[in-house]
Amino acid sequence: MLILIKILLVACFAVVCYQDFRKRSFYWFLVPAILVLSALLVMLPMGSIGWVVRMSAINALLLAILVGGMLLYIFVKRGSLKGAIGREVGIGDLLLFAGIIPLFTPVMFIAVLLASFVGGLLFYLAVLALGRPKTTIPLAGVLAAICLLYILFPTAFTFVLY
Repeated sequence: MLILIKILLVACFAVVCYQDFRKRSFYWFLVPAILVLSALLVMLPMGSIGWVVRMSAINALLLAILVGGMLLYIFVKRGSLKGAIGREVGIGDLLLFAGIIPLFTPVMFIAVLLASFVGGLLFYLAVLALGRPKTTIPLAGVLAAICLLYILFPTAFTFVLY
């Protein structure tokens, strides 16, 4: 059962990664699929939903603080929040952040978010260096690629995992 869940998660992350890099958008139904599959992947080996719920609640709080800080920055910078979600940061990026909440411990969640931000900036700098500037960064695609690596090579991550 766990192998099937991992295969489905890999497929979901691969589709998100491909679509976001290609079109800067992805199918919305992949987010609930990733959320459910991530929760099942963590919950089934443990046999308990309580611990998964607690860790997910902490990750949701961390995400809320991150998004709140981002919105506060945008408000201070522009004086308005009009169009902040969708123009400054994509709705799909935020949805995918929420979709991976049950997959990681809080420390890993922060590390994965940080790695996706750095990866997105590196991607943007590489595109600029090639002389083909894009106006948006495929943050959800970078995040999906990192999650894909985590599912395929969990021992490569040195933090304490579930």
